[in-house]
Amino acid sequence: CLLLQLFYVLVIHRKLASFRGIEPGTQLKLPISVIICARNEIENLKKNLVPILTQNYPDFEVIVVNDCSNDGSDLFLRDLSVKYKNLKVVSILEHPRFKHGKKFAVTLGVKAAKNENLVFTDADCKPSSNQWLRHMQNNFTENTEIVLGYSPYELKVGLLNKFIRFETFFTALNYLSYALKGI
Repeated sequence: CLLLQLFYVLVIHRKLASFRGIEPGTQLKLPISVIICARNEIENLKKNLVPILTQNYPDFEVIVVNDCSNDGSDLFLRDLSVKYKNLKVVSILEHPRFKHGKKFAVTLGVKAAKNENLVFTDADCKPSSNQWLRHMQNNFTENTEIVLGYSPYELKVGLLNKFIRFETFFTALNYLSYALKGI
């Protein structure tokens, strides 16, 4: 077990430790579409959607796919779309015979996007600052197929929270390291 962990640290994770991102401001500010799929997420949308809508970025839209919500999300999103012109809402209605998963909601969000560069996030994720989109976009290049980001779990009191934060960090550490290794 120790040898396996040592292999990961020395071979896989080492590339992430030495990774240096692209210098901020050296990239063009390309138009971006932010896609959020939400099912019964009204409380998270109330907390996190406005900071996404008010990013300091020249050209972006936010598409919220309201995926069969029955918690009043549709009314909240309708009211918010009047105030924020960069918010587009796509609603999926529940059908008794046809069930779907998140993949369908993501597909509808992609189809509704007017921009080629897409940023995906969840309703329970809060941007780190009003520069979040600029930081994400700085990594878009002609040769880039995908840009990965990390969203740490919220710090709360308790052993379970510590375990969840460790697991979230370790998962991100692995997928970012794998991506840098081309795996």
